[in-house]
Amino acid sequence: MIKYAVVDTETSTIDKGHPFNPKAKLVVTGIMPCDKNWNQTKPTIYIYDHTYEAKIFEDFKVLLFHNAKFDIHHLRMAKCLDLNGIHIRDSQYAEFLISNQRHVMPSLDEIALKYLNGEQKIDIIKKDYWEKGIDTAKVPKDLLEQYLEKDLDLTRRCYQQQEKILQEQNKVALYRLGCADLKVLEDMEFNGLLYNKEESLNKGKELDGILETILKTITTFNSIPNFNINSGDHISLLLYGGVYTYDVRIPIGVYKTGEKTGEPRYKILQQQLEIPRLVEPLTKSELKKEGFFSTDEKTLLSLKPKSKEIKKLIQDLLTYSKTEKLNGTYFKGIPKLIEQKEWSDNIIHGQLNQCVAVTGRLSSSKPNQQNFDPAAKALCISRYD
Repeated sequence: MIKYAVVDTETSTIDKGHPFNPKAKLVVTGIMPCDKNWNQTKPTIYIYDHTYEAKIFEDFKVLLFHNAKFDIHHLRMAKCLDLNGIHIRDSQYAEFLISNQRHVMPSLDEIALKYLNGEQKIDIIKKDYWEKGIDTAKVPKDLLEQYLEKDLDLTRRCYQQQEKILQEQNKVALYRLGCADLKVLEDMEFNGLLYNKEESLNKGKELDGILETILKTITTFNSIPNFNINSGDHISLLLYGGVYTYDVRIPIGVYKTGEKTGEPRYKILQQQLEIPRLVEPLTKSELKKEGFFSTDEKTLLSLKPKSKEIKKLIQDLLTYSKTEKLNGTYFKGIPKLIEQKEWSDNIIHGQLNQCVAVTGRLSSSKPNQQNFDPAAKALCISRYD
């Protein structure tokens, strides 16, 4: 006989309970046994010692979650859940489909507000513990179980109505297919991508030198004080000219009293500098800010410089932007993300999102693995011969 259950976990608050942060621990799991119509049939099971209860899920074949991958990741990390032969249901993904992909990442509170006359999660733990910096493991068990029981019950009752709507909208087959995909996506996130962090950082250092050389070339054309190559306004002034207004600090004596006694005093004066035009801006490329023009890649590629020097300047600006993005997003950015998340063994555990894109396509975030630069893809190492 197929057995059904609603499942939810409570984790430590470190890094918002990110399942691949070694400091974010699984505290308690709630399992609410149900019949096929999602009516509760037995008291909720609470698991604290997940190693001891490693086989508890063998009794169930269909598991309902809200935001399933988060809970499944934690349960797999605790080595107490094997998804083989188990069907997954997710009330978050169900709501995303019901809304025709318009309700992005719907929360449990949001769907409860819709289906259960405004009924909400219990907020006492959030207010009295989490918001005061008290971690989940230190919350009294009776309060924690009360909180977990409410979440399970909200998920169960919302999903009872969602199943009916999915049937009415003729989306059951699509939903079941998405739930099957969910298991694959969870496995992909769980296993992650092995990344050559050391080589990435070495390439980052090489690009630092290249960026420095390009910047020196660009500044030979530049008379803007405190020029910032990452400022669209500064690039506009450099190429198209205009009036540059900036502040100058003029010393006017010293402080004679107070905490700053003896320190210099300054007066702030506004000064203006006329910057010459190097290239004519494109028609209709004006920005809302008067005197400034677009400097995006498409615009720069369409400019018609009258000299080889200015043509090279534009190319240097494009090369700098592309190189800096490669360095900041990938060669330096990915190692930084790995360190921030404390991912072990240099494995990237990015997110593959079903409940984001209005078109229904898969999206990726933290990092966006779908748009990896080829140079960064080359640093993803196979763990198999």
